[in-house]
Amino acid sequence: MSETLFNRTVAAVKKSSQKDRVDFATVALRELVETYMAEADLARKEGSENNENRKLVGWADSVDRFAGQMLIVLKDADTGFPIDLSKTASGAVGLTVADRMIVLAHPRADQQRAYERRVLAEFCSGKNCTELTQSNDERDPPSFSNVSVSPLWSFTTVGPVCISNEDGIEIQFPANQNMSLIRSACLQLLSEISSLRYEISWHIRRGVTIHWENLVLLTTPEKPEHLVVLNDTGDSALLVLPLLYANPAVLENFGKWLSSKPNNRQSTKLLIEAKSIVWGESRQ
Repeated sequence: MSETLFNRTVAAVKKSSQKDRVDFATVALRELVETYMAEADLARKEGSENNENRKLVGWADSVDRFAGQMLIVLKDADTGFPIDLSKTASGAVGLTVADRMIVLAHPRADQQRAYERRVLAEFCSGKNCTELTQSNDERDPPSFSNVSVSPLWSFTTVGPVCISNEDGIEIQFPANQNMSLIRSACLQLLSEISSLRYEISWHIRRGVTIHWENLVLLTTPEKPEHLVVLNDTGDSALLVLPLLYANPAVLENFGKWLSSKPNNRQSTKLLIEAKSIVWGESRQ
């Protein structure tokens, strides 16, 4: 099985400068500390609501101690101790500083991809990760940014049509609806689609294979983002996509449409019928 972008980045950082290793360690450990502290708070809360559940409170205390150890490792990394990255027997990434190893693993296995994506997002926001993971020095815009859209409008006999100004996406709205709500709905959906398209393009440029027919959106506990699973290897994007999550048919059609782009079908339009979309309570 091919390596994920996260693992390829880890391998590149391992061979890179001490500064890159410090930066990566700082991001990875801070995110892990925050995650474990949140888990401890949740367990402590559940334990206090059930006086007989002492195990949860004890587990929370042990998690807090582990988070404290990670803070010590983080301080050692900042101080300048040598940093090593390796793969454990289980396949996870181990980060070793001053003979202390921390396994970069989320306490909930089903959230490991989201954790890795957050680390990758934060680390690559300040660096050109392309130069780390590829042999060429091609520079391209950083990922993980908000995408602004300025749609065009066409008013037809069956209702207004919201048109993306950068590709062939059109959203057909019914007639006789509140125009301010329609504009807001159009902006939200096009923004989500543009953000997802931007992220997918970012991954493709880094050699990630996209399984178009199997794009999946998953929620992340206690977080607003959705995890977009791009392939069976585990590559993913982390974006706030409530409309696409609520409308899997739109996501499926978007994937089919976008996958046709490299096949010289540039004139193909993606037409979305607004009446078939679940917009949420504010737009019902």
